[in-house]
Amino acid sequence: MFQDKIDNVYEILRQTQAACVVFDSPHSGSIYPRDFKHQIPMYIMRAAEDSAVDDLFASVSDKGGVMLRALFPRTYIDANRYETDIAPHMVKNPAKWNLGFEPTDKSSWGHGLIRETLCYGGTKLYKKPLAAKEIMARIEKYHRPYHEALKTLIDEAHDMHGQVWHINCHSMPSSCVSANRKTDFCLGDDFGNACYRAELTDMVKSWLENRGYRVDVNVPFAGGRLVKDYAAPSQGRQSLQIEINKAIYWDEANDKPSKDYNRIKSDMESLSGYIIDTAQSRAMPLAAN
Repeated sequence: MFQDKIDNVYEILRQTQAACVVFDSPHSGSIYPRDFKHQIPMYIMRAAEDSAVDDLFASVSDKGGVMLRALFPRTYIDANRYETDIAPHMVKNPAKWNLGFEPTDKSSWGHGLIRETLCYGGTKLYKKPLAAKEIMARIEKYHRPYHEALKTLIDEAHDMHGQVWHINCHSMPSSCVSANRKTDFCLGDDFGNACYRAELTDMVKSWLENRGYRVDVNVPFAGGRLVKDYAAPSQGRQSLQIEINKAIYWDEANDKPSKDYNRIKSDMESLSGYIIDTAQSRAMPLAAN
C-alpha cells in the first residue's frame, strides 16, 4: 500500500502537489537497520551517504513540488540498482536466489544492489556472504517500497499535467572529480536518452554556470536505474540526475556541513524553484473529462 511515509524506509515531503516536478534523494538515508552487521566502523560508513542532499532540496514542497527521500542507507541496499545487479559470491546460497544474477560494472566495483565495499578495492563490508532470504527481505521491505512510491508520484504528476520532470538528487565524493577539472556539478541524462537535452539538461547547466559553478554532463555519472527506468521523453516523462561535488557544501574529513553549506542550500532552493516554475510554464493543462 502506497503511503506518504514508511518508518525507516522513506518519507515524502509535499504540501499540495500542484507542480509537475518530482524530486527524489535515494542515497541520503542515515537510519541504519539493526540487522546491518557491517564490519566497517560507523564513522567510515557514513562517508558513503549523500550527506544532507535531501535537506538541500527540501524546499521543493514549499513550491508545489514533491520530494521523496530514502531513510535507509545506500550501503544496506541501493535503490538506484536493479534487483539482479548482484554478484553470485555475495549470496551465501546462490542456488536459492530466485531473481537471477545480472551483475553490471557496478557490482564488479563492489557497488551493486548489496554493497560489497565502500570504495573500489577497499575493505569488505561483511565478514561473510548474506543469505538469499536476508537480501530478499531487504528488497521487499526497503527497495520495492521506494520504487513503488517514486513510480506512483511520477504517474500522479503525469496524469495531472500531461507531463512530468523527475529530478534525481545526489552528491559525489570529491575524490570522484578529476584533479584537472574541479567539477562542482555533474548532470546525468543517460546520454540524452532520459530527457530532451535542450529542454532540461542545458537549462539546468546554464542556470548553474551563470552562478559561477563548473558543470559537466554525463561525466563521471550519466545516471543509474532511477533515471533510466522512469524516463520516456516522447511520452512527456523526463528525468535528470544532479550530482553535487560534496566538497562544495560538506566537510568530508569531519562529516559535517561546511562553512558554505547555507549558501549552497540557498542556491539549490533557487534552482528548484526555477525548475518547477519552468516546468509549469510548459505544461499543457489537461481537458476536463
